[in-house]
Amino acid sequence: MNYAEHRDRRVDVTNGVTLCKTCHDHFHRLYGRRNNNEVQLSEFIREVAV
Repeated sequence: MNYAEHRDRRVDVTNGVTLCKTCHDHFHRLYGRRNNNEVQLSEFIREVAV
């Protein structure tokens, strides 16, 4: 769930992954900063962050 759009889940440890700053910025360059989802993250990890 998107950090900006789901304030109630911001500190939920089951709702997130850790990315280094470089990968985090790259993810958002590819997918934008709104309406991000698990499918995008899975694709990014599988195909980009190798």
